[in-house]
Amino acid sequence: MRNLATIPSSITQEISDFCTSIVPASHPLFIPSNPAINAKQGDCFHNAQTNCNTEDKTLNGWIIWQTSVHLLQAEFHCVIEHSDHSLECVTPYNRNYDEILFLPDPKRLYENKRTPTRYLPISDAKETQPFIDALVAIVYLEELLSSDEAKEYINNPTNSQKKIELMDNIHNMEQAVDQFERMTLKDIGPNSPCICGSEKKFKKCCGKHNK
Repeated sequence: MRNLATIPSSITQEISDFCTSIVPASHPLFIPSNPAINAKQGDCFHNAQTNCNTEDKTLNGWIIWQTSVHLLQAEFHCVIEHSDHSLECVTPYNRNYDEILFLPDPKRLYENKRTPTRYLPISDAKETQPFIDALVAIVYLEELLSSDEAKEYINNPTNSQKKIELMDNIHNMEQAVDQFERMTLKDIGPNSPCICGSEKKFKKCCGKHNK
């Protein structure tokens, strides 16, 4: 599955309303993105904690992503709040961003487990909701199948029918993801920078097989 979401270029009314639905007392703002040398993708809480100076502290919230004209999503995130109250993101991404769009949520605690991502369809495209449902289901399955008991249950020959049903569900999810990706990629011009962050032209990267 390709990551086709990017940082929004501006705070639209749709984005503002989306953020209000998540944290009513907060407002989204663009903050500098300066990935730390020791930081890793997907590990924002550790990245922020280990790169705080003695007078800094971490601040929880949500990073706002947008996929073309079809989808907004808010992903639980952590940044550094400096002593002068300025904010900074030190986590790297698959693309280089000068800024990220961050929604502070200081009352929400990180409990060392995944916090569900929030989604909002912003187009009438029929592919969007099945894509969201697939993403939610994939996260659920990843958590469900991470235990040894679940793996043993699925691999038990007496549960072969359950395994077949599971594989069918996974296939349906993959189809929903593929259909949404194809729709999204059609919105991109062939000579535009590829949305995946490779720095190649779209037609020579993700668009090469998107016919």
